[in-house]
Amino acid sequence: MNREKFKTLILFFLFLTSNVLLLLNISLIGFSLDLKKIYKSNVSLEESLYFILKPQRIFIHFGGGNNTEILENKDDYWNEVRSILKDVLSKESNLNQINYTEYLLKKDIKSIELKFGKGISGNLLNKSILLKDTSIAKIENVLEILIPLVDEKSVYFLTPKNKVYKIQLDSLKNVSLVDKLQRDNYTIYYTVNSMFNTNNYTLFPLEMDVSYPIIKAKNNFDIYDDRFIQDLGKNFLNEKYDFANRIVETNGNNTFIYGYGEKVLRIYSNGYIDYLNENIGDKNLNVEQSLDIALNFLRSNNIDWKKLNLSSVREETIKNKKAYTFDFYYKVKDLRVEASDFGNPIQIKVIGEDVYSCKIFIKDIDYISENNYKKNIIPPQEILNMNFDLLKKYDNYLSGANIWENIKSVELIYFLKNNKYVPSWEFVIGNKVYVFDAYKGENLKYGLVQS
Repeated sequence: MNREKFKTLILFFLFLTSNVLLLLNISLIGFSLDLKKIYKSNVSLEESLYFILKPQRIFIHFGGGNNTEILENKDDYWNEVRSILKDVLSKESNLNQINYTEYLLKKDIKSIELKFGKGISGNLLNKSILLKDTSIAKIENVLEILIPLVDEKSVYFLTPKNKVYKIQLDSLKNVSLVDKLQRDNYTIYYTVNSMFNTNNYTLFPLEMDVSYPIIKAKNNFDIYDDRFIQDLGKNFLNEKYDFANRIVETNGNNTFIYGYGEKVLRIYSNGYIDYLNENIGDKNLNVEQSLDIALNFLRSNNIDWKKLNLSSVREETIKNKKAYTFDFYYKVKDLRVEASDFGNPIQIKVIGEDVYSCKIFIKDIDYISENNYKKNIIPPQEILNMNFDLLKKYDNYLSGANIWENIKSVELIYFLKNNKYVPSWEFVIGNKVYVFDAYKGENLKYGLVQS
């Protein structure tokens, strides 16, 4: 073999070697291939939203001060309303602004009210009912939808700062489940202003003829199953896994660290997963693209995304870059679950094409700890009476009326604490959130409302 052929062979060998090393993420020129970025789900954003975008709460108004909340089978009501919205929004219609007082009066007649927590954009709402561009697309944040079922041929959309938009309909709408409920027994909810001399329309029940069990929770994986933990590490870190350092603590906690903290995955013995990715790009994506990335990330890490509900969407700035934060929750016996130390059980932050951080705290149901079928839960007013001294101590409330005039929300939830799902009342009072055991009245959580 002459010298020129030998040099050519050496150069070809070096070329092949450099490509192999490149794929192994040992770059000769500082370039890394991120397989996550080329991962593509075959589930469209519209299909995803159809499953995860649902109202957090549903209230029915029958008129004459009779109101109730739907605590069971909420999806059935939403499916009926979704069909109505699709029919309404698929037609060309004008969006007109009305005053908030007029909107409140519509809750005094038979109607259905859907609350979307901290709000959802009109564009995402469109996609969730499989529509593209409609009159509500320009609404940045829908907090409530109200559909009168008698007298009024309209649909109303409440947005922040009490701005209300109205779409005029050509016919009166009907929800068969509401008609059926009206003929049955239901728990009556009252507005605060009907009980106290204050301008507060928050709904709450005076009596609760319902019971919910206390449920023992368990991890949805075994922290001591080494093969599973390794697979979890591979799922999150992808091709970086082979180059990550692993630390295993005596209590079972696992930490995977790639590079100098560029990617960190922590798997705790209580089932909590915390992921951080400092290796983020500069692309400027919109909220729909970012949500798609977040959902694909959950799917790629074997999270049962169809059982999640999108709770909130926030745009913020992280490391001088535009980011989107997506909060999700799941339900037990159709009640929203809140975790003791983490609030929403799943939170994902997306910057550009990358998931910047992900926090997951999901538990499986183990067994019924206390059935409680012979015990009714304590109604909210009694809970507050039991804890008046605590409220006075924390926030200087001087009277019960002073507390009630500042109440923004009263919701029955399952609170996850000490490996138990506990039926609880969550109160938002002023800028604070309180959670109380619905059977014992004990305070389980106190803190500032998350923005």
